[in-house]
Amino acid sequence: SPSPSSPTPPPRRRRQSYESHPVDDILPRDFSSYPLDASLFTTHLSTNWEHAQQSMQQQMAQAVGAVTLPELAVPGQRIGSIGEIASGPGTHVWGTSVHASITGALVVDASQAPPLVSVRTAAPSLRTMQPEVGELVTCRVTRISPRQAHLEIICVSGAAMHEPCSAYLHKEDVRDFETDKVEMHKCFRPGDIVLARITSLGDSRAYYVTTKEDELGVVFAQSAHGATMQPLSWQEMLCPLTKTREMRKVAKPESLDENPEDMG
Repeated sequence: SPSPSSPTPPPRRRRQSYESHPVDDILPRDFSSYPLDASLFTTHLSTNWEHAQQSMQQQMAQAVGAVTLPELAVPGQRIGSIGEIASGPGTHVWGTSVHASITGALVVDASQAPPLVSVRTAAPSLRTMQPEVGELVTCRVTRISPRQAHLEIICVSGAAMHEPCSAYLHKEDVRDFETDKVEMHKCFRPGDIVLARITSLGDSRAYYVTTKEDELGVVFAQSAHGATMQPLSWQEMLCPLTKTREMRKVAKPESLDENPEDMG
């Protein structure tokens, strides 16, 4: 009986053209020119890849210039000045500065001038150690009561937490004057991002934090229309869409020479 016919081989895929792809600078076009020794090819590929990475870092450094950028940004943190960098996804502009809107790693696109700076939510490392007394923490407000604000700690000293920790902010710890007149709903709202300092390890359920320092308080808040609020003073923020003012205990911005009233 005749032998069964051999299966038809699948059609060969057309080889893609990489004429305009930057990988040309790393991989050779003609692999046949290389010896069969895999270790030699691996060494060549590794050397060229390291050279490409160094070249990219040099281009980024030249584009950014003398601007020193952190690896990780938290909401409200000042990244740089307009003119030196451009605002990308995950950032916003206040006055003449670019600030982070979310917590994440800083990404610089040096292909344009000024370089485009973005914040991506994937942090390069997560903190597993518990916060300690005196450390700065970035918190999200989850609930407000007449006596205290309920928070969850998402970053400690600029490092994202592996798992959020609970914290309480009592009305006596909101500011260092007229503490008996503090109204929590006029200082914080659920969803606000707050920069605070740990004052006590508290109990087994939560830490205790304070925002008494001028530099501590709300660093990021959204209006009812979903717009990023802009700080006007230590107790007011502005919705850029409706020009509505809302009460907050605002963290003092790093730049004091900027006037938010001049923003278009």
